[in-house]
Amino acid sequence: MNRFLEQAWLTAKVLALVAYIFLGRFALGRHTPDGQRLPFFVAALLSAAYIVGVALTRSPSWGLM
Repeated sequence: MNRFLEQAWLTAKVLALVAYIFLGRFALGRHTPDGQRLPFFVAALLSAAYIVGVALTRSPSWGLM
């Protein structure tokens, strides 16, 4: 259990990467209505920023907790 807690930042980063891929797919997909593209794009950018923040701090909560 202790080992899992030490590597929780990596799990959070991988899950955020999966979310980024799916959000980007919907933002750039040809079957996504035009009104939904911008929210998906913004969400993809936020998930990319989260990935960078987790990588820099090695904390899934960015050291806030």
